Amino acid sequence: MRKQYLRVMVEQTITIITRDWKNDLAMSLDISFNGTRFHVEHGLSEGNDITILFENGLKIGAKVRWCWPIEWYYQVAVEFPYITRKQKEKLKTYITESTGKPYPEEDEEDFEMEE
Repeated sequence: MRKQYLRVMVEQTITIITRDWKNDLAMSLDISFNGTRFHVEHGLSEGNDITILFENGLKIGAKVRWCWPIEWYYQVAVEFPYITRKQKEKLKTYITESTGKPYPEEDEEDFEMEE
């Protein structure tokens, strides 16, 4: 079972890397330790593995949950099924720096790895 984390609104440019293409201008909408939603110019297929590169240099592997066309772009939701403790800590820093606020309702459990 996947633990639900609080989602935080983050409007930052991210880079999406797939096996076939790279987009440096995707726009992140919201993020949690579970995953993120973003706008991108290319469609993605459910279940595909991608890599997200954040502005602070953090790279996280992600799996596409869904992808919907909206006018001239796509809105995509991905999960972070393989995120490590170290990546969670860097992601927390990214969220804090992007929003200018501390990560809400932080709990030490947020950094516990599920077996």
